[in-house]
Amino acid sequence: MFGMQAALAIAKARGNIVICSDYSNLQALPSDVFPAFVEVLRRANPRLERAALVMPRKGTSLRHQMEALLRQATHPNRRLCADSAEARAWLSSLLNREEQVRLDQFLRERALVSPVVPLRSTFSNLGRPASYPPTSRQGQGVKPQR
Repeated sequence: MFGMQAALAIAKARGNIVICSDYSNLQALPSDVFPAFVEVLRRANPRLERAALVMPRKGTSLRHQMEALLRQATHPNRRLCADSAEARAWLSSLLNREEQVRLDQFLRERALVSPVVPLRSTFSNLGRPASYPPTSRQGQGVKPQR
């Protein structure tokens, strides 16, 4: 499902793409998901300018899995980021003002999400029109009550 949604978002975007993904609540990838995830990343390679993957703060097996994923996906401009500030720093130089605002909105929203399932992925294509929602709702947790 994630791969289909990622491919659809990339197909809708014009030109090269910049991606920010938040995996900070993900613990590990099931081994049967790994090859499919590598394929999702590889399919984006021809149009990818840069990607930031926000990871859990604490060291987990996920970081090792994601490092292996990035090696197999073979694109030098993908980076694992320890937090939203690092992701912002990695991506901002390529973004116009509107895209920077959308990136900040995405990262703020993700900071408020509590996971309701152990496996959660969010794909955000910063190159899409502003009228398109900045994040995908699939598998997403519930925002805390205020």
